[in-house]
Amino acid sequence: MNGIHSEQQNNPQALTAKLRDGCLQTKDNKMNENALIRALLFATVLTTASLADGQEEQRLEYRSSPQPHPLVGMLPPKGLEVISERPEELELPALKCEKPLFAKWPSPLSPNGSLWVILDRANKEGPYDILFIDSNADNSLKDETAVVAHFSNESRAQFGPIEVALKGREGAVAHHLSFEFVLQADGPRLNVRSGGWYEDDITVGGKQKHCVLLDQNANGLFNDKAIDLKDCDLVQIGNEGDPDVSLVGDFVQVDDVLCRLEVAQNGTWVRLTEATNVVFGTVKQQPDMTELVAGGENGMLTVKLKQGIGKLPVGKYRVYGWDVERQDGDGNLWKAKATSFGNPEVFEISEGKETRLDVGEPIVSTIETFRSGAQCTIGHSWKGQSGEWIRLTRNGYDPPPAQVHIWNADRSYDRTFAFEHG
Repeated sequence: MNGIHSEQQNNPQALTAKLRDGCLQTKDNKMNENALIRALLFATVLTTASLADGQEEQRLEYRSSPQPHPLVGMLPPKGLEVISERPEELELPALKCEKPLFAKWPSPLSPNGSLWVILDRANKEGPYDILFIDSNADNSLKDETAVVAHFSNESRAQFGPIEVALKGREGAVAHHLSFEFVLQADGPRLNVRSGGWYEDDITVGGKQKHCVLLDQNANGLFNDKAIDLKDCDLVQIGNEGDPDVSLVGDFVQVDDVLCRLEVAQNGTWVRLTEATNVVFGTVKQQPDMTELVAGGENGMLTVKLKQGIGKLPVGKYRVYGWDVERQDGDGNLWKAKATSFGNPEVFEISEGKETRLDVGEPIVSTIETFRSGAQCTIGHSWKGQSGEWIRLTRNGYDPPPAQVHIWNADRSYDRTFAFEHG
C-alpha cells in the first residue's frame, strides 16, 4: 500500500516480542484498544427508506442488577471530585469515622443540580467501606441508610447498584448508580457508573429488534446528544446479544436504513420514524477509502464511499473509523481498518458543500522497545496520521507474521525469531 513505511512490510498489525536471558518469547500486542470505540463501529450503509411502522412510542423495561448487561459493564467511569471539608448546609447522618469524605454526583434531574455523597468507614483506619447518598434529593443525608461496600480492601471499595429517586419531564423515575472508591497516590477518587439500563423488543420496519438504552455519562438522563463521546448516551438496536452500539442522536442506522430517533429523557420509550427531508452534504476522501465512521449529535453513522465520495446529514462530527482497500500486483486484497482515534478533531458537513478530511494515509509503521531488568519487549504497530490504530489484513486474514533479527557487535549472538499472532 502506498504511504506505508516500514522495514517489516509483511507485518501488518501490532505485535510484540519479549527477550529474557537470551530466549525470545513472542505474542500479540493487544494495543489497549478502546472497547467502546470498537463497539460503536457499525458496518452499515447510509441510506434512507420508508418505515411501515415504528411511528409510535415503543416502551422499554427498566432493569438493574449486580450482574449488569454486558454493554453496561463496558461503560467508562465518570470521576467525581472528592473533598474532606464538611459542607455547612448539609444535614449529616450518624458517621463512624472522624474524617469522612464528600462528593457530588451531578444530574440535571436533581433540584439542586447534584446529589451529595458521603464516604464513611467502619473503623478509624482502613478502607472507606460505607457510603451514603441523598437518594431522595432533599439535600439531607440524615434520613439515608448506609450502604456497605460489597467489595473492599485497603485502597478500593465498590458499592451498588444504589437506587435514587429522580423526576424529569416525563415524571418520577427510579435510577441506579454504582460507585467505586479508589485511594490513589495523588489522593482519593470516586468513580460512578450508571447501574441501570432500559431494554426490550421493539418493531422497526415490520421486523422485531432488540433495543438497549445506556446512560453512558451517568447523569440520570438517557437522551443526551453531544459532539463528544463522553458526554452522550448510547443505544443498541439489532439482535439481542449484539456487541454493536451507537450514539444517541438525531439518527440511527437499522438494517442499512437511516431512521430518525427520539428517546425519552427518562429512557422509558424510543420512537423511530422515516428519515425524510434529510439535508445532506458531501465528504470526500482518497479514492481507495471505502468506508468512513463519523459521530456527533446526529448519532454514529457509517457511510460507504464510492471513489472516496459519500454523503452525511449536515452537522458536526468526529471521525471514529475508516477503511481503505487496495490490491497488490499478485491480486491480493489488502484492507486497512482504523479505530481508536483518541480525541479526533471536529469537522462540519454543510449543505451543498464538499468536506475533505485529513485522515487516512500515510500509514506509519512503528517499532518500540521497552526494557525491564533482563526482559526486553519489542512492539510493532501501524498508526494513521491522526494517531488512529490500524489493523491490516490480506484477503480477509492476518498475513504471515514478521520476523525479528537480533545480533550483537561481534555476532557471538545472532538469532532470528518469528512473531506470533494470538
